[in-house]
Amino acid sequence: MREELINFIYDSLYQYKDNHHNGNFYYLQNPIPQEFTQNSGLYFFFDPNSIVGNDRFKIVRVGITGDNGNNRLGHHQNGTINNSIFRKHVGRAFNQLNGNFNENEISDYIHLLPYLYIPEKSLFEKICIKILSNRNQNEIIYPANENWLGFQIGGDINIAVPESNLWCVHYTNGNDFNNFPFDYYQNILNQLFN
Repeated sequence: MREELINFIYDSLYQYKDNHHNGNFYYLQNPIPQEFTQNSGLYFFFDPNSIVGNDRFKIVRVGITGDNGNNRLGHHQNGTINNSIFRKHVGRAFNQLNGNFNENEISDYIHLLPYLYIPEKSLFEKICIKILSNRNQNEIIYPANENWLGFQIGGDINIAVPESNLWCVHYTNGNDFNNFPFDYYQNILNQLFN
């Protein structure tokens, strides 16, 4: 059941990209559209070096932005490890890999990750992360590429990152999908993409 839900998320995001963004992703190396930072919404970052399913980029981060004036995409783009948990996770992974890191190195990495933004859907962050996370699951579905930076372990790296295969910590503990029928999750995801 979880694999069907994951595939539904990927199918829906790629269809959304084609229908709303002319088949294109956004990148933080470019200016962020103002509506993405001023309106509450849900964003998905992808890793073009990890191909999953039907030749699609693996989702590696899910988050919200624009809520209560919070510009998380802007913090991920030009912030520091002190105001962006995404940048902090990446910095810690670089530190584990190289023994150090700098903000430019973090920016170079994050700026090349494609992302999509869905307006007014921030309430769906938790369920999407629970479904996509490989942490504490009976089956690993769509693992990241074996060279994925997030697989660095040790030091200050939160174990949730490598275990979930996401640059996320909250909501990654997995979910018992037997608690609710498939239709329950399907209905929630239909609300997200409609």
